[in-house]
Amino acid sequence: LTVPRFLQEGIKPNRKGARMEKLIYGVDTETVRGKPLSMQFYSEDIACDEIIFCNERDARKKFLKWCSMRRRKCLHVIYIHNLKFDIIELLWGMHERLIEDGSEFSFSADGFDIRGFYGTPTHCTLRKGSDVHIVLVDSFSFYRGSLAKAAALYCPGLPKLRRPAAIGERTYTASNTRFVEYAMRDAQITFHIGKAIEELHREFDLKQ
Repeated sequence: LTVPRFLQEGIKPNRKGARMEKLIYGVDTETVRGKPLSMQFYSEDIACDEIIFCNERDARKKFLKWCSMRRRKCLHVIYIHNLKFDIIELLWGMHERLIEDGSEFSFSADGFDIRGFYGTPTHCTLRKGSDVHIVLVDSFSFYRGSLAKAAALYCPGLPKLRRPAAIGERTYTASNTRFVEYAMRDAQITFHIGKAIEELHREFDLKQ
């Protein structure tokens, strides 16, 4: 793991007050011909092992509904490997807002204030009132290898699985257990990358 330059240049100990409880997740998406097909959520910090099937009409609403159901008064940190790609699928329907003002974006959707940067790196925060606080972090900014290589390093008991036939072109459903296992495995691997990054944050006393 490496500390991205934008963090290296600003590293300073975090000494301000008590820290909010933090929960870590690994999230991934699958697409069909470039449009949303499913989103996968995994965590071992809490009970979370879920795949949600979606399409271009309801992907954003389903993602933000999942976000709105998170525990209150808690920081939820979602790691995604190559967030620049997946954030488009998660916010489909308003994804063009990510680039309308250059690299910085800020807009509201379904009760959430959504803001961040789109590019290298991509970063996003979602807030709903004062109770729901979610941060999307690009794990690729810290670990620039593939998910297969990451699995060998951080969770060797959970190797990346072989891609199902015609993935990206075929509309898979929940009845296809091989697809579900494949899709969920990527979220599991990303969770373990996220936990390793969190250890890096603790080492340098960084605030997310």
